Amino acid sequence: MMTPTRTSDPVRMVLSFLGGWRALGHGAFG
Repeated sequence: MMTPTRTSDPVRMVLSFLGGWRALGHGAFG
């Protein structure tokens, strides 16, 4: 997860972050 990538680093981080928030607030954000 802490690997120096080109564009997969931010993408994966954002996806994971959004996924986590979505899972936590399955109705707060929509």
